[in-house]
Amino acid sequence: MEELKENKIKQLKKIGKAKTKKVEQEEIKRKTKYTGLYFVLPSLIGVAIFTLLPFLDVFIRSFQSAISREFTGVQNYVEVFNNAAFKLAASNTIRFVLICIPLLLTLSLLLAVALNKFTEASKVLRTAFLIPMAVPIASVVLIWNIVFNQNGFLSGFLDKFNIAGQDWMSTGWAFWILVFSYIWKNLGYNIILWLAGLNSISKEIYESAKVDGANNIQCFTKITLPCLKPTLYTVSVLSLLNSFKVFREAYLVAGDYPDKSMYLLQHLFNNWFRELSFDKMAAASDLMAILIFVLIILFPIAWENSIYSEVIYTMKKKILFIILVAISIFMCFPVIFLLAGSFMGVDELTAYLGPVLSEKGKGFVSWGLLPSYPTLKSYIELLLDTPEFFVMFWNSVKIVFFSVAGQLLFGIPAAWGFARYKFPFKKILFTIYIVVMLMPFQVTMLSSYLVLDTMHLLDSHASIILPAIFSTFSVFIMYRFFCNIPESIIESARIDGASELVIFAKIGVPLGMPGIMSAVVLQFLEYWNLIEQPLTFLKDKALWPLSIYLPNITLENADIAFTASAVTLIAAIIVFFAGQSYLEQGIAASAVKE
Repeated sequence: MEELKENKIKQLKKIGKAKTKKVEQEEIKRKTKYTGLYFVLPSLIGVAIFTLLPFLDVFIRSFQSAISREFTGVQNYVEVFNNAAFKLAASNTIRFVLICIPLLLTLSLLLAVALNKFTEASKVLRTAFLIPMAVPIASVVLIWNIVFNQNGFLSGFLDKFNIAGQDWMSTGWAFWILVFSYIWKNLGYNIILWLAGLNSISKEIYESAKVDGANNIQCFTKITLPCLKPTLYTVSVLSLLNSFKVFREAYLVAGDYPDKSMYLLQHLFNNWFRELSFDKMAAASDLMAILIFVLIILFPIAWENSIYSEVIYTMKKKILFIILVAISIFMCFPVIFLLAGSFMGVDELTAYLGPVLSEKGKGFVSWGLLPSYPTLKSYIELLLDTPEFFVMFWNSVKIVFFSVAGQLLFGIPAAWGFARYKFPFKKILFTIYIVVMLMPFQVTMLSSYLVLDTMHLLDSHASIILPAIFSTFSVFIMYRFFCNIPESIIESARIDGASELVIFAKIGVPLGMPGIMSAVVLQFLEYWNLIEQPLTFLKDKALWPLSIYLPNITLENADIAFTASAVTLIAAIIVFFAGQSYLEQGIAASAVKE
């Protein structure tokens, strides 16, 4: 009887503790109902001022005439759909997305699966695949001009097989060069995302399947692919985001009116902006924003109903490793090419690049892996005798530093609020953040221009920095990492009497540091490569950043052009290697959907 009484008492104590814990949780929930909103509010105000409210104004303008602002109904939308340039740009953009994203997803997944088999060499190979992220746009464009010229590397290679060369960027092949550039640039990023998803799959599942007689193909199709569905969502969203940035390469190579095969919506928006066709631009911006919003809503539904196809994966490990090494060397080629060229003199560059750079060039370009006569002359001339470069360099430093610092100031609390608290309209607000993140600059160009003009910030660095401070991309990256902090640690801190602000400062920020540093590196690379915003908002060339500094390469200044590209590249490479471990951790944290 006594034992029964003791057991009964223990059970009652357990029930009492459970009720007490439940009461405590309810009390915490009540006290923190609006806490998350307080953390998000500073960032939300900035997003509202520089994106949401101006875009609302653009939405209203889409139903008005450009000059008189009289109500015109849906006339602007009708004109957009009937516009030949819009039809061409829209069809090219849709074609680009439909080709690039499936191709990138498939290729990056297969390489991630292959890379996952090599633990010892994984670090080196991952670095090689991520290197393209650090290569500045201006450097890529310089290489493009040499590789795809009528007398460039590609034509020279084809000539060996008696295939005539051509100016590839002026033909329908320009579209496929754009596709290649996009995949090369984003392949490593997606591989890291896939690797994070692969590493989250328990090895015991595979062992059990092997015991039951499953082969590699069955393990891949029945275990790997289904378990990667949450990762697939994030990879697809980020791939779509990055697809809008390929405009930079196309613009710098071919200008406002490239070959019709790669005339994208971004080109169209730029040209309408210059022509002051605000009515058509407003209508088209609304259409793109609506499309992006619909895609965000439909993505999860599509993944839930997706059907996976059989993928053959039977390559031997040694052959697989050789292939990975070969691809990684190819990914790093632009870096090696630029650095080697920056140490060559004018005579050596002329000997190699004469067929491309001279007006009556004959033959095809050639290249030496290392300079025959290394020299620092071009570095000295660029850094000491080129004031324009010096000014632009420090303009870039100023823009990047204050943009990233501001993002941390407003983005870290916002990411913490979204990740750790439940508050009214949380899902709606976070969806808005994702939609804003995915909208390319050309969609918000008009609204940003109008609000900056109203605030008298045009033609100043503030026109670049202030909107950048409230970027929602950094919030997204850090949010994913904050979500991974164990709830038990936060509960223990609350029991010990720590306030929500103390928990954020003493627990959230330190444990979330990899995600924060990842956002820093990613945003540094992004704003180090800015093209669209400076060209749109900065009329005074003395304010331009280094990303726009790319002199017309000739035989006389080839050494300076190479060195300028190399210096721009070196700064990005230093930041990349310094933060690579954080970068990979932060990217990995964003790979798993909630």
